[in-house]
Amino acid sequence: MDTREKIRSLENLRETLSRDAWTVIAGFFDPLTAEAAERVAGLAAAGRKLLVVIRPRDNELLSMEARAILMAALRCVDAVYIETSPEWRDVVRRNPSARIDEDSAADLRRSQELERLVLERQAAAVGPQAG
Repeated sequence: MDTREKIRSLENLRETLSRDAWTVIAGFFDPLTAEAAERVAGLAAAGRKLLVVIRPRDNELLSMEARAILMAALRCVDAVYIETSPEWRDVVRRNPSARIDEDSAADLRRSQELERLVLERQAAAVGPQAG
């Protein structure tokens, strides 16, 4: 299966969420870290499908499309939506069995921490510059 088939448009999302029980996780996933993948996998529950919503971010490291493809490749993920409109929340709310898990502030902190670590390591590898 081409995992990109898991990526849904807003119209497809309406149809997809109209059936089955869903858990929805929204975040930046920029980049997708092992910690984030474990968190997503931990939300997968028996009898429920898992939707990942990729949220836009200023100064993104990876494009939203690249992040969506990475998330779709996770076996535990059933569908992915690239947030082009906040209307996805209304679509999710129409399914009474859907649950949303969202902690954008923590997600952003994790991304910023990873960026800081990478920059520190790059600076250490270069060493002091001759002046």
